[in-house]
Amino acid sequence: MRIKKKKQTESFQNSDLRSKADQGDANAQYLLGELYDIGQDVPKDYAQARKWWEQAAAQGHAEAQYLLGGLHDIGHGVPQDYGKARQWYEQAVVQNHAEAQYNLGVLYYEGLGVPQDRTKARELFEKADVQLYSDSRAA
Repeated sequence: MRIKKKKQTESFQNSDLRSKADQGDANAQYLLGELYDIGQDVPKDYAQARKWWEQAAAQGHAEAQYLLGGLHDIGHGVPQDYGKARQWYEQAVVQNHAEAQYNLGVLYYEGLGVPQDRTKARELFEKADVQLYSDSRAA
């Protein structure tokens, strides 16, 4: 019985989340995208994850912008496109998103989708480092 109650609670929470996402709540859209990305309580569906993240990102949700950058960076559910990855990372960087700063720095360091610019890469790594993003110390 406990499992059934848990499932019923999850179903209710997901329907509430879906309702908020449908009404334009950016955080709900981001969270719903997360559920589709990992297949938690919904079928794993990268197209649905991207759809909800795009809606959240259009409203300025930095984490959704970062995640969209990541999808394009590695080609996860979309064709790999460093130019699109850069565009999404840049939007999150404007909001001081440390992981986006680091990943954009990697693109500049390697010259992926942008002209190689190690000075710009270093600036981005340092900004990420200030926010205690430990991976930037290894770069």
